[in-house]
Amino acid sequence: MPGAANSPVIIPVTLNIANVPVILSVTPATIPAGSGDTTVTVAGSGFSSGASAQVNGQSVSVAFVDSSTLRIVVGSGFLTSAGTLRLTVTSGGVTTQPAALTVSTNGLVVTAGGVVNAATATSTAVAPGELIAVYGSGFGPQTPTGGTIDNSGRVSTSAGNTRVLFEGTPAPITFVTNGQVNAVVPFSVAGRSSVLMQVEYQGQQSASVALSVAPTVPGIFTADASGHGQAAAINEDGSLNSANNPAAVGSVVVLYATGTGQTNPAVIDGTISNDPNNLPQPLLPVSVKVNGLDAQVLYAGAAPGLVAGVTQLNVRIPAGIPAASTIPIVLQLGTSTSRFDVTVAVK
Repeated sequence: MPGAANSPVIIPVTLNIANVPVILSVTPATIPAGSGDTTVTVAGSGFSSGASAQVNGQSVSVAFVDSSTLRIVVGSGFLTSAGTLRLTVTSGGVTTQPAALTVSTNGLVVTAGGVVNAATATSTAVAPGELIAVYGSGFGPQTPTGGTIDNSGRVSTSAGNTRVLFEGTPAPITFVTNGQVNAVVPFSVAGRSSVLMQVEYQGQQSASVALSVAPTVPGIFTADASGHGQAAAINEDGSLNSANNPAAVGSVVVLYATGTGQTNPAVIDGTISNDPNNLPQPLLPVSVKVNGLDAQVLYAGAAPGLVAGVTQLNVRIPAGIPAASTIPIVLQLGTSTSRFDVTVAVK
């Protein structure tokens, strides 16, 4: 009290301000109802490597990028109907104020598991230069539209007002129609473990879809585009291989594949391979088995006249193959193999 002995008394105080987590924005802030698992980017501050995330109070997968950025996966179960979701982040024992995520009935939707290898028709990781088909809703013209050649002589990255973006890099488009777009994965994804993909239609973008990336995901194109059964193979005389037109043992058949990865020399996305003296070949070793026997691969490289990402294989049918219309043929690059249910006819 005033006038008392030892008055006034100065007491030192140390104020520690915790690095309190704050959410500033969420991208995308709107996700179409019916979407599959969707990755959103959370921007803010005060995030730690051990941060967790919650949607409507339920823990969800989170990847730490840095102290101002997180990527979380909103599961498809949260996205079945329109409404508002509450997103929070907990870091250092402190939970942020909730941010809103809107689930809308309008917009572009990429179907869960709707990104498939164009040859195998299966949903796996993507590889540099792989031809893919993307399925969903809310994008693509009613009239089927093929890809076009741009002024640089390469396959255009837009068709039917539709684009496919990999971390913002547009992919060459080979075909688009309502609910489907076929594209070529940019070679720039090489070396990544994952990549975010979006479909854009008339300027509107879908939610990001997280895709795993692999060096190769080989697939042999089939005659009916189902991914299995009769290969789209050409006999040595230039005729189509089929049960009614089998290849002779010792003859050469031509196959077409995708998902064979980076090439030597490297190519620019969308390039049409026309120079017979400079046909890029896969970086990884190529082998082919016919009915389990090693086949001689006379050529494995760019398919002349086709977009970079399509690989042509000239393969000799080895001795000892029995006459049958469904002889399995398997392509291997590195440790990755194509489907085991693709076949050729042999006589």
